Amino acid sequence: MKKTFIYVTLLLLIAMFAGCAQPSGSDGTVSGTEEIVYETVSAEDLGDETVELIEAVKHKKGYMLVTEDEEHAYLFIGSGEKPTGGYDIRIKSVMKAEDDTLISVKEISPGKDDMVTEALTYPYIIVKIDKEALKSFEIKISGEETMEEIDIKEFDIVGEIVEIDRTGEFTVILVEGESTMHSVYDKANVRIDENTLITVDGKQADAGSLYIGMRVAVVFEGPVAESYPVQAYAAKISGDNDPVRSLPYEIVAGEEESLQYIKMHRGFGIIREDEEYYYIFIGAGEKNTGGYDIQVTDVLKTGDEITIIVAEEAPGKDDMVVQVITYPYQIIRVSREFGRNYSVINEEGEIFEDINDEKI
Repeated sequence: MKKTFIYVTLLLLIAMFAGCAQPSGSDGTVSGTEEIVYETVSAEDLGDETVELIEAVKHKKGYMLVTEDEEHAYLFIGSGEKPTGGYDIRIKSVMKAEDDTLISVKEISPGKDDMVTEALTYPYIIVKIDKEALKSFEIKISGEETMEEIDIKEFDIVGEIVEIDRTGEFTVILVEGESTMHSVYDKANVRIDENTLITVDGKQADAGSLYIGMRVAVVFEGPVAESYPVQAYAAKISGDNDPVRSLPYEIVAGEEESLQYIKMHRGFGIIREDEEYYYIFIGAGEKNTGGYDIQVTDVLKTGDEITIIVAEEAPGKDDMVVQVITYPYQIIRVSREFGRNYSVINEEGEIFEDINDEKI
C-alpha cells in the first residue's frame, strides 16, 4: 500500500510538471514565439539630422526612435557614457510573443587585463525593424534590467546654423531644421547668454565655437516669442563639429585698377577686408592667349586652416582663341569669423604661392 501511494504521487508530479512546461521548437525557441528579422545600421546612413540627434543623446543610457519610413522604424539603443574603450552593446534576440515584442540586448565591458583606449566612449547600436513590431515592445538587458526610453521631446529645434550675429550684447544664431518627432520648431532665432550650456562633440565649449553650417540641437529656456521664426533664449546647445566642412563664399567683381600690380602673378592673397569679410584674390598668372580660366570650386575648413580649391582651364589644341595676353583670376569674399589662415590648391594638387605685401 505504501509503495502504491509513492508511485501514484510520482506519477501525479510528473503529469503536473509536463502540463506546466511549454514545448520548444527544434531551434530551442519557446512555442508560440516568433523570431523577428532586424538589421543594424549606421547613423550616417540615416542622414545629418539623425547623426546630430544621436550626438546629442549618446551620453544617455536608454532607447529612442530616431526616424522611420513607410515600412521600418530605426531604434537607437545606447549604454551611455563609458570611461574608456572596450565597452559594447549588442542585440541577442528580437522575439514576438502574441502582440508584444521583446528585444534582448547584452552589454559588454572590458576585461581586467584588456588594453583599452583612455577616452570617453558611447557604445550604441541602431536597429532597423518592421514598424508593426514596435507597436508594443520592451528592451531587456541580459534578460533582467528593463531599459528606459530617452525623452526625445527635450529639443525645441534640431537643425543647422545659417546665420550668426555677434555684434550685440548677446550672440544670436538662426537655426533652420524640420519640425519632426524630435523637435518642435523648424526655424528659430536663438539668443545665447552666460547661462547657456554649450557642448560640442560632448565637450563643454563657448559661443565662439559655433559656426555657420554646424548641426545643433537646442533646448529653450523661458518664454518663446511666437513670431516666425520664433525667438527664445537657449538653455542648452549641443553641436556636432565636422572636422572638414565647406564654408560659404561669394564671388565678387574686382576693380581693375587695384589689381594691375598683382594680376600677372600666379598666386593668391587677401587684398581687402571690411568689418564682415576678407576679399581674396586667386590668379592663374599671365597667359599668352585667351581661352584660359580659373574658378573656385570649394572652400574647406579643417581645424584652423582654410583651403580654397580651384579648377583651371586651358584652351584645347584646336580651339580658336584671341591672340592677346590675358590674366585669368577670381576674387571671392569669405566671412572673417572663419579666420584668415588660407591656402590655395588646384584640382591637380598644385599649391599656389601666397602673394605677400612685399611682392605687391
